[in-house]
Amino acid sequence: TATVLDENSPNTSVTMNGNYSIQANFAICQYTLNYSAGTGGTLTGNSSQTLNCSESGTAVEAVPDGCYYFVNWSDSSTQNPRTDNNVTDNITVTANFAIIQAFSGGDGSEATPYLIQNVCQLQNMSSNLSAHYALNNNIDASGTSAWNGGAGFMPVGNDSPSFTGSFNGSGYTISNLFINQSDIQFYVGLFGYVGSGGSLSNVGLVNVNVTGQYEVGGLAGQNSGSISTCYISGVVSGNGSRIGGLVGSNHDGSVYNSSSSAEVTGSDGTGSYVGGLVGQNWGN
Repeated sequence: TATVLDENSPNTSVTMNGNYSIQANFAICQYTLNYSAGTGGTLTGNSSQTLNCSESGTAVEAVPDGCYYFVNWSDSSTQNPRTDNNVTDNITVTANFAIIQAFSGGDGSEATPYLIQNVCQLQNMSSNLSAHYALNNNIDASGTSAWNGGAGFMPVGNDSPSFTGSFNGSGYTISNLFINQSDIQFYVGLFGYVGSGGSLSNVGLVNVNVTGQYEVGGLAGQNSGSISTCYISGVVSGNGSRIGGLVGSNHDGSVYNSSSSAEVTGSDGTGSYVGGLVGQNWGN
């Protein structure tokens, strides 16, 4: 017989009273690489990898969403795309993202509105629906076609809470805005729902592509506030009712000195309320 004094030790002693053949068994060490994305981005590449000792992984890239930028990985590495080489331990890291500068000036008051210079700042209006905003230049929003998995720009405000601040386009234009929110049942547009007291003015929307279901308009899905001196061109469509080029439903709101040359379509049959400027008007 033979007695193993410590079977878990690579060096052990045995007491032998005969001839024996003993074989040492080995297995190659393996490690796992796990990558994840924090708020504001996604990953491309293989996010879960299993490697033999000292092998190298394949590249993983952190891709920021439209209004974010890549900061670093949770282990402080700034390599992007990232490839972990000569791996000798398990690795689990998260890609960190940060939002692009919220606004280019102002404090959001009526006297000193937040200044908007790019489409990310336009989207950031959703962070404060009662503040005051003004465009500071023309904005090309063509990049929104790749936002949110193809859903595009997210409408600012809905029925609760609605947008009750002010937005002054200052005579500038927003071009190539893309919204494909057919999964959202109500209130689709640059502004989903303008509530009582909210106001939109002095802006042109050029070559928009806006799709939704009910209460769909290029500028506002529903308006219960004030819209003045605005115009729109492009395509606006909905598979429900109350579809308008500029405003889907004007409910106890006002629309003045504004126009639409947008192509507008609706597909909810009789009573769809589809209009070139406003789909359904219960206001002024």
